Amino acid sequence: MALYRSYRERESMTANVLRDRTSLPALDELLARTVDRHQTELAQALAAPFAARTRNRNHVRAAIALALAFPTWQRLTREGLGDSAAARLMTELVATAAGTRER
Repeated sequence: MALYRSYRERESMTANVLRDRTSLPALDELLARTVDRHQTELAQALAAPFAARTRNRNHVRAAIALALAFPTWQRLTREGLGDSAAARLMTELVATAAGTRER
């Protein structure tokens, strides 16, 4: 939830930077080397513990990457979810992708 709280605190700036990266190649290259790489590495690290427990490793990593993405948080909050509810929903998504969610 700390990630989503930080997204809320920097929403305007982050939205503008992500918007501008499509028209500013230097910004896009910078973000690819920094933010994008960090997000990818974080998703891989968070998915690693699931590797031995599931055959759906790619699904788990993709669900985690989706949960970490700023546009995901932005969409969920626009749908009326608070940060805690959005985090819980993404946790459930990852658990479902991993096959560890109780039904």
